[in-house]
Amino acid sequence: MKDFQAQALHSLTHNINSFAVKEVVDLAVVSRKRVALLVSKNQYLDLLGSFGLFLNHKNLLLVGSVDLKESSPPGFRSTYDRLMEKLSLNLFLGLDDIDVFVCIKNIKELTYKKTIQSIKVDSSVSFKGLVDSLEKTGYNRVENVFEAKQFCVKGGIIDFYSPVYQFPIRVYFYDDTPSFVFYDLSTGLPKREKIKGIYLSKSSDETVVVLTETLLKKYNFMVIDLVDKEQKKNKQSIQPISEKNFKKDSQNIIYNNKIHFAAYQINNTI
Repeated sequence: MKDFQAQALHSLTHNINSFAVKEVVDLAVVSRKRVALLVSKNQYLDLLGSFGLFLNHKNLLLVGSVDLKESSPPGFRSTYDRLMEKLSLNLFLGLDDIDVFVCIKNIKELTYKKTIQSIKVDSSVSFKGLVDSLEKTGYNRVENVFEAKQFCVKGGIIDFYSPVYQFPIRVYFYDDTPSFVFYDLSTGLPKREKIKGIYLSKSSDETVVVLTETLLKKYNFMVIDLVDKEQKKNKQSIQPISEKNFKKDSQNIIYNNKIHFAAYQINNTI
């Protein structure tokens, strides 16, 4: 595993010109180093197409640009708002879980609503405890969940939609230990991925402004500037890795379901 991480880190620091922005994010996650990637607006928009992965991946932050904030219907949170809410929650938690921080270069200030309360819920929570926590953190009880910050109760099931995750969450209380799963909002069908626990958060109306440079220095991020790095048409390969090591660390790779990156070679077959 250490060789795999070292290989990814070496690619980040020596062969960065060889990779597209999504590939660089993959390498940063695999390297297990605290990395800040400075991207262009076009690179940001490229990554924004996979914003759900950035919301769900607990070790990754994609920070939006208010200039590129998309319009959304009244009562609904835009992608920008959800990304910034995740930033606010993680700053409240001290960025303890964040390994990769992606933001647009030359954005000197980050503006967000301050998180004033955070409650972690996991398999130890009771039915009443979860309902109480949802109400304390500003979730509205409804008949059916259809937008962020709502929850509903259906027998021994509680559905709620956290804005810092791509999909709403369903909690089953039929067994001694409750189980958490994501589910599809349009079909109501559960996703395969199970969740061990999540944070519920409440934000105030207070707007906080933090200097990007100060934040990156405070949390000791290794800064990598991708804006001035030209992408070469012919990608340079790095040393092949074994299929065994690849599978072992595949959970650390964001795009492993559809291998978007061309950097890794498994037995020279990819």
